[in-house]
Amino acid sequence: MKTFVLGDIHGAYKALKQVLERSGFDYENDRLISIGDVVDGWPETAECVEELLKIKDLVAIRGNHDQWAYEALVERVVPEYWFEWGGRSTMDSYKRNDLLNDKRHKNFFKNQVNYFVDTRKRLFVHAGYNPIERIEKQLPQNLYMSRHYWRYIQRAHHDPAEVLPDCNGFTEVFIGHTQTLKEMRHDQPVNFHNCWNVDQGCKSLGRLTLMDVNSHEFWQSDPAFSLYPDFV
Repeated sequence: MKTFVLGDIHGAYKALKQVLERSGFDYENDRLISIGDVVDGWPETAECVEELLKIKDLVAIRGNHDQWAYEALVERVVPEYWFEWGGRSTMDSYKRNDLLNDKRHKNFFKNQVNYFVDTRKRLFVHAGYNPIERIEKQLPQNLYMSRHYWRYIQRAHHDPAEVLPDCNGFTEVFIGHTQTLKEMRHDQPVNFHNCWNVDQGCKSLGRLTLMDVNSHEFWQSDPAFSLYPDFV
């Protein structure tokens, strides 16, 4: 069994299919850890969730966009700002596929977790965390929304004196949420200190990334905008 971490998909089903095929991912035997933000952006969110549901060993981390989708699709409380951040394409996808009331999809969003720690003490979380506080005590919205950790880990990369003792003992951290395409001007995974950022801007002009967490080998989709030329 191999373990892979998947970056922010944002409704790009074609990109999702590409990275799964290019990596030779085994739906029956490999583990997939989705880092969050499956929804909002490109027009095939429902298709993305449907594909992920085919994977036997799936760990679905909650992203901020997933939380908004949960509120809209499950609790029927639509955040006012949701449509401005990609929610319209998510809702359209669910209506088009007649899956608005599908229990499997609702359970997908209900069962997402705020973070996951594997047997090697590797942390998988959408946005980040506070190293000096036990993670189980941290607010969910900070784990899937705050960029404080990303800013900290950038400083620590350039100045070892900035590194804080991690009371959780995590050996590696995998995050998404912040597009490296925008911040680093390239579409490759970024490694700062012991942290890997696997959000390469699939929501906009970048690519979707799938990484083997043991070897750090990764596979990427074509630029998402090139897969949806009629949607740009």
